Amino acid sequence: MIRWCNFDDDDESSVDDDADGVDNRDYDCDIKLVMTVMMMMVMAKVVIIMLKMMNELAMAQTHRRALHYVFKIGKRTETIKFYREVLGMQILRHEEFEKGCEATCNGPYDGKWSKTMIGYGPEDSHFVVELTYNYGIGSYKHGNDFLVPEMESLMKSENQTILTPLVSLPTPGKATVTVVIVADPDKHEICFAYDEDFRELSQLDPKATELLDQAIAADKSDEWFAKKGKTKASA
Repeated sequence: MIRWCNFDDDDESSVDDDADGVDNRDYDCDIKLVMTVMMMMVMAKVVIIMLKMMNELAMAQTHRRALHYVFKIGKRTETIKFYREVLGMQILRHEEFEKGCEATCNGPYDGKWSKTMIGYGPEDSHFVVELTYNYGIGSYKHGNDFLVPEMESLMKSENQTILTPLVSLPTPGKATVTVVIVADPDKHEICFAYDEDFRELSQLDPKATELLDQAIAADKSDEWFAKKGKTKASA
């Protein structure tokens, strides 16, 4: 048997023979070895528990992050040009909708609208901008287009305002996202989206720029209003 203990042969005080003349140092060494192994096992378990707690904390912090600002825009062509060419942002995804959002994501409007996600990197790792365009609205008052994430359960427990209870919002050809929209004391809208749903929806779309350019080229709403002698509404 291999012993992990070393003894000084010249140290007679370390020698303890029993009645039969057997050296008991091997027994003492085994006890020390067992105790050392047990201590190492306990320390390993403590480290594992600490790492697990740190990972859970990191995950909790990751899952509760601000996703994007939402701006409702009236001049889509000029606005997109500003974000792309002046600020140097990338079109991450673009979606067109034929009717208003059930959760009023596009505001209190029932008509055709679009959503363009734009930023400096993918949504699952960057804070980005959502540009919401309602085809029948030409301008908005400043200060009525702020949207950020939050949780429904917290709002209920604190007796705060819930504007839209939990609802699932389908995106044509893409993921369905479950959200809840609440309001802060200043009546700013705040949207909380389930992380898994949002990560699936927010994947970088390689055709996003093409889709947006096609939608802008096909947008004849300004011409239609001009032909009818009307102007787009202001909100």
